Amino acid sequence: MALKSLLTALYSRFTATSGSPATHNSLYTALSGHLYNTVAPQKATLPYGVFLLVSGVPEWTFTENMENCLIQFSLFDDSTSASNICDAYDALTALYDDCQLTISGYSHLYMQRQSQQLIREEEDPGTWHYIIEYRIMMEKS
Repeated sequence: MALKSLLTALYSRFTATSGSPATHNSLYTALSGHLYNTVAPQKATLPYGVFLLVSGVPEWTFTENMENCLIQFSLFDDSTSASNICDAYDALTALYDDCQLTISGYSHLYMQRQSQQLIREEEDPGTWHYIIEYRIMMEKS
Protein backbone atom coordinates (compact mmCIF):
# COMPACT_ATOMS: atom_id res chain seq x y z
CA MET A 1 0.00 0.00 0.00
CA ALA A 2 2.85 2.42 0.77
CA LEU A 3 4.33 2.08 -2.72
CA LYS A 4 1.01 2.62 -4.49
CA SER A 5 0.30 5.72 -2.39
CA LEU A 6 3.81 7.10 -2.98
CA LEU A 7 3.73 6.57 -6.76
CA THR A 8 0.27 8.18 -6.91
CA ALA A 9 1.55 11.21 -4.97
CA LEU A 10 4.56 11.63 -7.28
CA TYR A 11 2.41 11.50 -10.41
CA SER A 12 -0.24 13.80 -8.91
CA ARG A 13 2.42 16.42 -8.26
CA PHE A 14 3.56 16.13 -11.90
CA THR A 15 0.03 16.63 -13.27
CA ALA A 16 -1.00 19.42 -10.86
CA THR A 17 -1.96 22.58 -12.71
CA SER A 18 -2.13 25.01 -9.82
CA GLY A 19 -0.41 25.75 -6.56
CA SER A 20 3.15 26.40 -5.58
CA PRO A 21 5.70 26.26 -7.01
CA ALA A 22 4.64 27.67 -10.35
CA THR A 23 6.99 25.14 -11.96
CA HIS A 24 4.27 22.47 -11.95
CA ASN A 25 3.53 23.21 -15.58
CA SER A 26 7.17 23.57 -16.68
CA LEU A 27 8.09 19.90 -16.08
CA TYR A 28 4.80 18.78 -17.62
CA THR A 29 5.53 21.01 -20.62
CA ALA A 30 9.19 19.95 -20.88
CA LEU A 31 8.12 16.28 -21.09
CA SER A 32 5.09 17.00 -23.31
CA GLY A 33 2.95 15.50 -20.55
CA HIS A 34 4.74 12.13 -20.79
CA LEU A 35 5.78 10.73 -17.41
CA TYR A 36 5.45 6.96 -17.00
CA ASN A 37 5.44 4.69 -13.97
CA THR A 38 8.32 2.17 -14.10
CA VAL A 39 8.58 1.73 -17.88
CA ALA A 40 7.67 3.78 -20.95
CA PRO A 41 5.62 2.23 -23.71
CA GLN A 42 7.61 0.88 -26.64
CA LYS A 43 8.17 3.65 -29.20
CA ALA A 44 7.19 6.37 -26.69
CA THR A 45 7.49 9.85 -28.16
CA LEU A 46 10.51 11.81 -26.94
CA PRO A 47 10.90 13.72 -24.69
CA TYR A 48 9.51 11.69 -21.81
CA GLY A 49 10.25 10.67 -18.25
CA VAL A 50 9.98 7.51 -16.19
CA PHE A 51 9.91 7.16 -12.41
CA LEU A 52 10.41 3.96 -10.45
CA LEU A 53 11.17 2.54 -7.04
CA VAL A 54 14.84 1.58 -6.74
CA SER A 55 14.57 0.38 -3.15
CA GLY A 56 12.24 0.51 -0.20
CA VAL A 57 13.17 -0.34 3.37
CA PRO A 58 10.88 -0.30 6.42
CA GLU A 59 12.25 1.54 9.43
CA TRP A 60 10.95 1.45 12.98
CA THR A 61 11.55 3.29 16.18
CA PHE A 62 9.81 2.57 19.45
CA THR A 63 6.80 4.64 18.36
CA GLU A 64 7.06 5.22 14.59
CA ASN A 65 6.55 2.95 11.58
CA MET A 66 8.30 4.49 8.56
CA GLU A 67 9.24 3.73 4.96
CA ASN A 68 12.60 4.80 3.51
CA CYS A 69 12.43 4.77 -0.31
CA LEU A 70 14.81 5.57 -3.13
CA ILE A 71 12.99 6.80 -6.26
CA GLN A 72 14.66 7.25 -9.64
CA PHE A 73 13.50 9.62 -12.34
CA SER A 74 14.88 9.04 -15.84
CA LEU A 75 14.44 11.79 -18.42
CA PHE A 76 14.94 11.07 -22.13
CA ASP A 77 15.37 13.42 -25.09
CA ASP A 78 16.85 13.15 -28.58
CA SER A 79 17.81 16.79 -29.21
CA THR A 80 21.31 17.30 -30.61
CA SER A 81 22.13 19.65 -27.74
CA ALA A 82 21.83 18.83 -24.04
CA SER A 83 19.95 22.10 -23.51
CA ASN A 84 16.43 20.62 -23.55
CA ILE A 85 17.25 17.72 -21.22
CA CYS A 86 18.97 20.15 -18.84
CA ASP A 87 15.85 22.36 -18.89
CA ALA A 88 13.74 19.31 -18.04
CA TYR A 89 16.16 18.49 -15.19
CA ASP A 90 15.84 22.05 -13.85
CA ALA A 91 12.04 21.78 -13.98
CA LEU A 92 12.10 18.37 -12.24
CA THR A 93 14.35 19.57 -9.41
CA ALA A 94 12.26 22.72 -8.97
CA LEU A 95 9.17 20.53 -8.64
CA TYR A 96 10.50 17.74 -6.42
CA ASP A 97 13.52 19.01 -4.44
CA ASP A 98 12.50 19.13 -0.76
CA CYS A 99 8.82 19.15 -1.76
CA GLN A 100 5.97 18.16 0.51
CA LEU A 101 3.99 15.25 -0.97
CA THR A 102 0.46 14.28 -0.02
CA ILE A 103 0.70 10.50 0.47
CA SER A 104 -2.48 8.65 1.40
CA GLY A 105 -2.07 6.90 4.77
CA TYR A 106 1.33 8.49 5.45
CA SER A 107 2.94 11.66 6.70
CA HIS A 108 5.61 12.76 4.28
CA LEU A 109 8.80 13.58 6.20
CA TYR A 110 11.18 14.56 3.41
CA MET A 111 12.20 14.20 -0.23
CA GLN A 112 15.87 14.92 -0.90
CA ARG A 113 17.84 14.60 -4.12
CA GLN A 114 20.64 12.04 -3.72
CA SER A 115 22.35 11.89 -7.11
CA GLN A 116 22.21 12.84 -10.76
CA GLN A 117 23.92 11.65 -13.92
CA LEU A 118 23.64 12.76 -17.56
CA ILE A 119 24.62 10.17 -20.17
CA ARG A 120 24.12 9.28 -23.82
CA GLU A 121 22.31 6.00 -24.35
CA GLU A 122 24.61 3.28 -25.73
CA GLU A 123 21.79 1.55 -27.62
CA ASP A 124 20.69 4.84 -29.18
CA PRO A 125 23.64 7.27 -29.25
CA GLY A 126 21.39 10.20 -30.19
CA THR A 127 19.34 9.97 -26.98
CA TRP A 128 20.18 11.82 -23.79
CA HIS A 129 19.35 10.09 -20.49
CA TYR A 130 19.30 12.13 -17.29
CA ILE A 131 19.08 10.00 -14.12
CA ILE A 132 17.98 11.69 -10.88
CA GLU A 133 17.49 9.86 -7.58
CA TYR A 134 15.57 11.00 -4.53
CA ARG A 135 15.47 9.66 -0.97
CA ILE A 136 11.94 9.79 0.46
CA MET A 137 11.03 9.15 4.09
CA MET A 138 7.41 8.76 5.13
CA GLU A 139 5.71 7.75 8.37
CA LYS A 140 2.58 5.61 8.65
CA SER A 141 -0.36 7.75 9.85
